[in-house]
Amino acid sequence: MTQTPRKRLTSAMRIACLLVMASCSQVDLEPEAASDVPMVRVDDAGALHFQSAQAFFAAMEAISRMSPEEQVSWEERIGFTSLRRTLTLAERQLESAQTPVEQERLLEAYADVIDASEGTLRPRLSSPGYAGLVNRAGVFYVNGVIHKVTPDMLIISRDGRPETVEKYVASPRIREQLEAEPELVPEEGVRVARYAGEHGVTAQHHCGYERSGRYQSSDRRLDMYLRSLVYVSSDGINTYRRAGVELQMSGEKKLLGSWRSYNTTYSYRNVSFQVDVPIVTGSSGGSSLYYLETQLLGFADGGSGGESPSHSIYSILGHIIQNNALPASGFHKVYGQGSSRGTGGSWVTINCGFCSDGTCNSFETAGSCVSDCGYCGDGMCYGSETLSSCPGDCSYCGDGLCTEGVTACASDCGGYCGDGLCSNDESTSCSDCCPWGQICPED
Repeated sequence: MTQTPRKRLTSAMRIACLLVMASCSQVDLEPEAASDVPMVRVDDAGALHFQSAQAFFAAMEAISRMSPEEQVSWEERIGFTSLRRTLTLAERQLESAQTPVEQERLLEAYADVIDASEGTLRPRLSSPGYAGLVNRAGVFYVNGVIHKVTPDMLIISRDGRPETVEKYVASPRIREQLEAEPELVPEEGVRVARYAGEHGVTAQHHCGYERSGRYQSSDRRLDMYLRSLVYVSSDGINTYRRAGVELQMSGEKKLLGSWRSYNTTYSYRNVSFQVDVPIVTGSSGGSSLYYLETQLLGFADGGSGGESPSHSIYSILGHIIQNNALPASGFHKVYGQGSSRGTGGSWVTINCGFCSDGTCNSFETAGSCVSDCGYCGDGMCYGSETLSSCPGDCSYCGDGLCTEGVTACASDCGGYCGDGLCSNDESTSCSDCCPWGQICPED
């Protein structure tokens, strides 16, 4: 089930962003919260048409609050099949395949949406935010402007023609240029934008744009991802951006020597992330003026509810940014745990930046993060604790302090003849030291 994050903490860190990039009239930046998706049209190719970028983002927010069952109900009501639903169908059919031949046939049929090149099955477009609003071809429209979503970039063409965007999908030159620039204008009326942040670690956001974890046993494994990104949309005149965070989980089991996706249930807990959230303060020349506010957010504990080969949730953060750059915010800190029925109660953990931040968070303990949560009396001798300042944690048998009790350490606690322990000074003069089966002196 997709969810809206709960806000945990707001820091005072603010970064002014006043770069003006275009001179167009400013429009309302805050879409009204709605329980339903705004009115959309479905064309003959099965693509959604939104009247405005605001309507697109409002739809994305509305779907983020829907359960999978509610999403299916909405799609059926308007006659739309999202890429998300196509992927779910593909995963379930592949999971139920009885023979390698049948599986190979299905992989060929779904080769445009499923990637099996690395020996495991992965959606080619994994973003749940986009996958719920694009068709199988990865396409949607805003005010007649075509948007083509690929695994790592968004191609927008004002002429509305699929053939225009398709020629940039496999262009090596475009991909090389996007490594250095977040957005390109390769020809008049065409924009190519990178919406997913780079996976590497940066100095400013040392936890990077994506964090993952894996649990694996002999026949089950669970992958969990947390990703920071920027959603992009354009009406042909203005370009709009919104920050987001996505969580994805997928399970696989080993069958006939190979890993295959399968239907299982998923749970997640303690998901927290600190990111920079855009806050709009006004506009200049049709471009948003905003600052970045570092906020500590998270998803409420939850799960898939029903069985599925994978599960994902996402949230949209902050305000819509119009005609201005919005870089993807890498994670300052990120934490989360996930499990599935197949992991048998074991949890995969993603953890970067929380331990050693000076705060004992609700999901941390002295055992998992002694630097933040350790205290005198927790049974661990750590940091500034010493034998004199915290003998309860730092003492040991032979230190001259009786903190263990005579049974555990007679040398420190002054054992006596008859206590059942052979102390150093008792030697053969006490039955405590008598070898088994021999006659010893009376105590």
